[in-house]
Amino acid sequence: MKQLWNEFCRDVQAKKSKDALEMDFEINVVRKFLSALRWLDYLQNLEEQKSVYKGKDRADFFLHAKNNKEDRQIVVELKRPEHKQKQKDIQQLERYLKSYGCRFGLYIGEKLEVFYRQPKGDDFEAVSVVEIDFIPNNPAAEDLLNLIQYDNYDKETFTKYCLDNIEVNNYVRLWQTKEGEKELYNAVIDAFKLPKAVSQKLQSVLKFQIINTRDAAQTGTQRASAPKDVITSPKPDTQGQGVGTKENTGNNTWLICYDNKNFDVESCFKKLGQVFWKHKSGLQNVKKGDIAYLYANRPVSAVRFKVEVIESQIPYSSAMAAEDEFSKKGYANPKDGKDTYFLVRPLEEKNIEALKHAAMYKAGLIGKRPSTTRLSKDKFKSLRQYIEQHFNNASIKDNVPDKTKRHQDVSTKPKKSRMPEAPFRFSMIGLKAGDTVVFDSLNIEVSVASDNTIIYKGKEYRLTTFCKEFLPEERRTQSNTYRGPDYFSYQGKTLTRLRKEKHPAIKS
Repeated sequence: MKQLWNEFCRDVQAKKSKDALEMDFEINVVRKFLSALRWLDYLQNLEEQKSVYKGKDRADFFLHAKNNKEDRQIVVELKRPEHKQKQKDIQQLERYLKSYGCRFGLYIGEKLEVFYRQPKGDDFEAVSVVEIDFIPNNPAAEDLLNLIQYDNYDKETFTKYCLDNIEVNNYVRLWQTKEGEKELYNAVIDAFKLPKAVSQKLQSVLKFQIINTRDAAQTGTQRASAPKDVITSPKPDTQGQGVGTKENTGNNTWLICYDNKNFDVESCFKKLGQVFWKHKSGLQNVKKGDIAYLYANRPVSAVRFKVEVIESQIPYSSAMAAEDEFSKKGYANPKDGKDTYFLVRPLEEKNIEALKHAAMYKAGLIGKRPSTTRLSKDKFKSLRQYIEQHFNNASIKDNVPDKTKRHQDVSTKPKKSRMPEAPFRFSMIGLKAGDTVVFDSLNIEVSVASDNTIIYKGKEYRLTTFCKEFLPEERRTQSNTYRGPDYFSYQGKTLTRLRKEKHPAIKS
């Protein structure tokens, strides 16, 4: 299961870096994942897009008990990897559990989270069992996959797993209160029958580590299995440099320099989809939500990656050892229990002349020896805007500002005017409401709703709007504009071609 989980993490991060749409995520990642867990080998056990509450909500998948299609076991709710879970998402999952009598819910989006239908008075609530970030080599994830793998799945065994984890979560929440701190402290003293002198000495240490556990829990990096790892990793004293102190509410932008001779960042991103970065000098205040641009030192000498900080102030854990293979020969792995780390995941990669040191130095934007810098400071505004333009603006490809050149007026020929083409209508090609056309990029059928709209999963779209929402990443244009009829077909011919055949006078 380790390999399956690591591949799933890699696929999720790849879609997240491209800001993939939900349908793209479902087809190219989640279906593959469920297939690897052998649910897709038994098609009667997979029921897609069931309507709930007269069609207003639509669950993504239901996983059924073996050989009993009517005994729905797990409802699966999908969100885009960039989605941030809200309370309404959990309420939506509760409606699915209630409507179809499922005991378990599986949420797959920016994290993997299991929910359990637990009684509450005359009703019930969806209680979070465990939430798992997409980090490779995660034992908690491997345990979960073993349980929900089709051939291993058992309703009662999975119920016990959920109840056990809920009990652990309740203990952790209790220990995060003052009453819980006192109870835990007394329990440790009683269990080890410690003399008074030792217990008094232990009290200050134990309280420090309990507070550390509370802080770690608030970050949301781990839930059920967190206490063991976190308690043994007290935070270093940074004297107000960001760890254990109140962070700024605004997000920052950073330029982070790294030595690619020591660590192969590019290969690590390609295989694991992320890198754990130490909160070293100059980076103590990096926090979740920040954006960073990674500058590779010589011989590359260029800004190569735009990354997002997914989590910060992370204590060392064994999961970080997955990056050891990318440390170059003779370079000792610097990760240990004394430091804290922040996790970055790539958003975009560039390899262009404009972002090389020579070009930026010639433009007066950067010094001879670049160093890690908080670009949010006003004095680095020009450098930040320059880098951001080359990553974010599709119209800027490889242009380098040159102080020696002046803008010159260029005469342009007037464009020839032409009569605008009439908007496409289905009646132009003889189609009417109820007929079916195919969205070629995903090979899915949609129904004609009116003369200029289609309907899919109960929602009405114009052709161009549908393209903007559902086109796979690799088919998208930089401007995100599309001529809708080009992307749909009827009986093997695109709607654009059918229109030309019906109306030969129309030109492209």
